[in-house]
Amino acid sequence: MINYIKNCDSDIIISTRDIHNLWLGMYGKKETIKIGWEHNHHQNNQKYIKTIINSVQNLDYFVLVSKELKEYYEKKVNCKCVYIPNSINSLPNKLSSLDNDNIISIGRLSPEKGYLDLIDVFKLVSEKCENARLNIIGDGAQKDKIINKIKHYNLEDKIILHGFQDAEYIEKIFYESSIYVMASYTESFGLVILEASSYGLPCIAFDSASGVKDLIKDNWDGYLVENRDKVKMAKRIINLLSDKNRRLIMGDNAYKKCHNYLASKIKDEWIKILEKK
Repeated sequence: MINYIKNCDSDIIISTRDIHNLWLGMYGKKETIKIGWEHNHHQNNQKYIKTIINSVQNLDYFVLVSKELKEYYEKKVNCKCVYIPNSINSLPNKLSSLDNDNIISIGRLSPEKGYLDLIDVFKLVSEKCENARLNIIGDGAQKDKIINKIKHYNLEDKIILHGFQDAEYIEKIFYESSIYVMASYTESFGLVILEASSYGLPCIAFDSASGVKDLIKDNWDGYLVENRDKVKMAKRIINLLSDKNRRLIMGDNAYKKCHNYLASKIKDEWIKILEKK
């Protein structure tokens, strides 16, 4: 890789890993525009933060997928930090009707995604909304713990674990859902929020997942819940399930927002950098 970088005569090289950032900065030709692109949240891991900072010091640009990450790193690195969000390629042909009590959540069944907390939240929801159902799509290391907690609350008939599924399957569940809920502890961006919004679903998330703050406008197209307050999140869900008109208004706002994140628009932000060569 080092030899390739040394001999590469490209006008621009984009790196997406810290070790490649480092090599690109050390061995890339002087006239080459060198860009690092970070997709992960540091989760306040000081060792990871130090590694990232050291890796980008000799680059020209450092692209971050959230405003929070840009503001964090631009105080610590020498290169120019640029916020460019992730994108979606297109919008669905139709929106969800939002006419049921189905909730959807998608992600790895791992600790940082907060699914054990989400089950606590849903238990409170199910006590007030008899017809509520929670569909969880994904697989991972915490699957057994999640299953045991579902059984502990006797919610086997109300929480459905779908496992890992393809895009067509997920689309079907989106159309059959009325709310998207994210319980993650951290997210650098939260692309799934955009995907859910594109189907006209209002989204609810804990604001500890800082990346979603760019994607959800509280009380406009969804809700951001502070301090990982499970009772408050449950209340937000219950209120939305009991008010279809509110769901439709928020869902419409969510859908309209997605136009700003289409790849056809986000590419212009990349072009601004690339044309500076």
